[in-house]
Amino acid sequence: MALAIALLSRADAMGLLPERITSINLEAMAGLEHGLADAGIGRSMVGELHRLEHMRRSEKAALLKKMVDALNESPAPAHEWRAVGDILGLELLSRLLGISASSARRYMSGARVTPDEVAGLEHGLADAGIGRSMVGELHRLEHMRRSEKAALLKKMVDALNESPAPAHEWRAVGDILGLELLSRLLGISASSARRYMSGARVTPDEVAVRLHFLAFVVGDLNGAYNEIGVRRWFDRQRALLDGGTPAGLLAGNWLPEHEGPRRVRRLAHSLAHIPAT
Repeated sequence: MALAIALLSRADAMGLLPERITSINLEAMAGLEHGLADAGIGRSMVGELHRLEHMRRSEKAALLKKMVDALNESPAPAHEWRAVGDILGLELLSRLLGISASSARRYMSGARVTPDEVAGLEHGLADAGIGRSMVGELHRLEHMRRSEKAALLKKMVDALNESPAPAHEWRAVGDILGLELLSRLLGISASSARRYMSGARVTPDEVAVRLHFLAFVVGDLNGAYNEIGVRRWFDRQRALLDGGTPAGLLAGNWLPEHEGPRRVRRLAHSLAHIPAT
C-alpha cells in the first residue's frame, strides 16, 4: 500500500493523473496507466498495471518500486509545468529554476522546448543535490498555512542562490554564451573551460561560483534577447554602468558579492521588467 501511495502521489505531483484521486482503486490505476503512457514513462511496465490485483505481494512490490524509480528518473516537462506552476505561480517557479518569467512562460506554453537542465522543478533540484530535505515538502504546499509556504519557498530560493551546480550549469550557460565568451567572463582559458565542462577536471570553487552567477544573469537576459543578443549584451556599453560594459565589470578574480558584478546582476534582472538602456 505504501508503494502504491508513493507512486500515485508522485504521478499526481508531476501532473500525470487526469484528476485528483481520493482512493486507491482500479479507476485510479487506469488513470495512472493513461498518464504514464502519454508521458512515455515506464512503457515496459504500464501494461502490467491492470494485473496488479492478481499478483503476489512480492510481485506487486517489485513492479511498483520500478515504477516509482522510473518516475523519479523521468522529468516530464509537458505535464510538470502546469502541475507545479499552478501551485507555485510563474514568478516564484521561474526564480526557483533560475530563469526569467518570460522564458518560463514560453516553456510552459510549448512555444519553446524546455531545456533538459530546466525540465521538472523537483527533478532539477534533487538531481543537483539542492534542497533535498525540502523537495518532498512541495507536495504539501496546498495544505500548508501561508506562513509555512513562505518559509519553505524562501528556504528553497536561498538554497538555489547559494548552491552552484557546475555539472549542470556548464552546458546550460556554455550553449548560449559559447566557450570563448564564457571562459573570458570566468577569467580562465578556453582549454581549462573545456576540461571542466567535460568533467575531465573538477571545477574549482571560485570558478563554480562565477559560473553560477552567470547562469542567473543569462537566465534573466533570455527573457529579453535571443542568444545572439545575449552574447552581444556583455560587450556593449550601458548607461546604467556609467558607460562601461558588463564584461568590463566581470574581469579579473571577481566574485558575485563585489560591487561590479552586483551592478551587472541588477541590470540583467531589470530586463525582465523594463526595457534595456
